[in-house]
This record gives sequence, C-alpha cells and structure tokens, in this order.
Amino acid sequence: MAADMAPETTETPDLLRRWHAGDEEALGRLLERELPWVRRLVHRRLGPLLRRSGETQDFVQEAMVEVLRYGPRFTASNQ
Repeated sequence: MAADMAPETTETPDLLRRWHAGDEEALGRLLERELPWVRRLVHRRLGPLLRRSGETQDFVQEAMVEVLRYGPRFTASNQ
C-alpha cells in the first residue's frame, strides 16, 4: 500500500452509514482507525512554520472532527 493511501477495509462503509444515522460510537471508531494514517500524512506535509506553531496531532484532530461533523456526507464503496 502506498504511504499516502488510507488503509482499506470493508468496515468503512458500514461505519459511515451508522455515523450518518446518528451513531456517535461509529464516528469514534472511524476516528480511532483513521487517525494514525492521517497523522503520518499531515506530519510529512506540514511546513516548518506550522511545525513551530503547533503539534501535528492538534492540527489533525481539529481537522478530522470538523470534516466529519460539518463536511459533506459521503459513503465509501468497493466498486
């Protein structure tokens, strides 16, 4: 798997459907599963200015929660 690609799983579509239906536990599971991958990606792409002004984890956590809570609703498919 390429370093910039998220881990593949058949669990993702089910978790997204559950989260869209209001299941906060599903949102927590998505974050738990995907945060390590997103953290590595963001850390590699942060410039020196942002690295001096904050921790990678802070940027990642804030962005993930904002996207998942307020971003467009989407589903994943293996097709």
